[in-house]
Amino acid sequence: MIFHITDSESWKRALQTGYYVHPSLKEDGFIHAVKEKQVLDLVEKKFAEAEELVILHIVERRLKDKITFVEEDGEQWPRILSRIPIDAIEDVSVVPKLDDGSFNWDEF
Repeated sequence: MIFHITDSESWKRALQTGYYVHPSLKEDGFIHAVKEKQVLDLVEKKFAEAEELVILHIVERRLKDKITFVEEDGEQWPRILSRIPIDAIEDVSVVPKLDDGSFNWDEF
């Protein structure tokens, strides 16, 4: 299982079209993803200002050959090389921000 953090509007669009696409696919040639142990670090670095997180739970094997891993700082980081079909997404967690500014990880 790998994870991608997005927003509710992008997720709604994915439900309508049957696949999820992030602008980074066009800009960088891939969609950023993380392993479970990397989620909290990513949120602290890139999503601290978000009011809500929509986390896609993606089954790697359903992406077939459309995923690669790169090593950075001694860790393997997943990169998805195409749009993500809805059937590759096993679950979606909506993680709200609490009044104290932290996220309610009970929802993940």
